[in-house]
Amino acid sequence: MWKPGASAHVIGLLATDHKLSSASGINAKGQVVGASGPDEEHAEAFIWSEAEGMRGPGFLADAAPRSHGTAINASGQVAGSSSTHRPSLTHAVLWDQAGAITDLGALSDRPNRFRSGAYALDDAGRVVGVSMTN
Repeated sequence: MWKPGASAHVIGLLATDHKLSSASGINAKGQVVGASGPDEEHAEAFIWSEAEGMRGPGFLADAAPRSHGTAINASGQVAGSSSTHRPSLTHAVLWDQAGAITDLGALSDRPNRFRSGAYALDDAGRVVGVSMTN
């Protein structure tokens, strides 16, 4: 993380076996979201702040642990994506301030096209992103 007039600050990794972390969003409080993992295919969403450090908010399905935080609003809600019970499919999600995860679903009910992802959210909790439809 870079601050005006200061050098870069390393925010770290979620676990000791992780080799990468990637930040995707920051709010006015300096809370940062992104993903950390041993590689890009097995990354887990994180929320970081100077006061609390880095924590992982979780996944939709423990059987397929992959998630990514992409945006955070002023109240600390995080938008992103998480793998579902089918590891190759992801859904847009919203994590609340306590870490509870809400599956935002997808626009298609076709079994092989059930993918979506959240890219941004506003301070009212409205989320925008992408969903495959056919």
